[in-house]
Amino acid sequence: MSVEQSFYSLKRENEEISPEERKKQDLFACMINGDLEKFEQILPTVDVNNTKVKPLRSILSMACQVDEPEFVTKVLRRGADPNLQDQINRTPLIECLLIATNQKQTKKKKGKVQMVNLLLLNTPSAKKNLQDNDGGTALFYACQKGELEIVKLLLSTDLNPSDAFYLIPCNVNQTNKEGKSPLFAAVENGHKEVIEYLLRHTNCDVECATKSGMTVIMRACTKGSSEIVDLLLAHVPRPDINRTQVCLFFFIDFFFFCFIRSFQKKKKKPETKKTCIMMAAHKKFDNICKLLLAHECHLWLLDSTEKNVLDHARNKINTEIIEQMKNSLHTMIIKTVASLNNKSIPIDVIDIIATWTY
Repeated sequence: MSVEQSFYSLKRENEEISPEERKKQDLFACMINGDLEKFEQILPTVDVNNTKVKPLRSILSMACQVDEPEFVTKVLRRGADPNLQDQINRTPLIECLLIATNQKQTKKKKGKVQMVNLLLLNTPSAKKNLQDNDGGTALFYACQKGELEIVKLLLSTDLNPSDAFYLIPCNVNQTNKEGKSPLFAAVENGHKEVIEYLLRHTNCDVECATKSGMTVIMRACTKGSSEIVDLLLAHVPRPDINRTQVCLFFFIDFFFFCFIRSFQKKKKKPETKKTCIMMAAHKKFDNICKLLLAHECHLWLLDSTEKNVLDHARNKINTEIIEQMKNSLHTMIIKTVASLNNKSIPIDVIDIIATWTY
């Protein structure tokens, strides 16, 4: 669709384009065509902060969307407000980060970093914590896109220390409407370098969960990257790999311990999601299951369908890992029963319990 067609598509039937809209259309065409000379001629005749003229976003947002740092510089020098939000509350800073680029487009990537620099160095500086209609911030989209250089810029504190807006720290734990944090966005899209930077240089919350109850470590387990799971498990404090609403009830009496599973089935339980190892087993991620087993994850927990991890693992993951799960569960039973009774339990009794538990 041409520039003119895209502008006309915003108009209602029999509605005429005003002179202001025509100028805005011409400016947009200059940006797309790289016509800086004509752009400089038209720019002084336009109110750069008028968002009421269609399209309902500022000229600065349009320049950021086109990904041309030269035009961004010219508009900022005309006094453009870097914090004006469009009809869906996107700022120029957010528009920079939503430009579609791939890894081969190094020129565009450099242009994107340059534009973010210009917006942060401007006086007034771009506000870093403004959210769009989806609740996304500039940091959220930078993490989602894997833009490590921009993540560093947004989290830096010495780029423009004389500006009041710039001195407001970037909220690394601010979530969008779905409850996803910047760290969650980086994990969801597999950006290892961004994850590593957030864990090492910020106080990001590794236990933050979405509205659906999905934690960062759970999402990592469903994506299948053992490197990212290992990064999260090495963090201090370590994320809870056993997080679930269903827990094992411990009874002092050995007789009740033997019937714990049937007790859980009869008890009314709230809706729950699977644990990390259940998710990894269900997705057939053997390496992640091994990592979680090495960190002593709980194997006896049941999900909302009353299945344990072995139910999820059967016919899906390596039989060697299933045997490792059984051995871990067997060891756990021995330790638990012994601690509850303060005496050694006959091995044949343990074998009966272990067989029943499987």
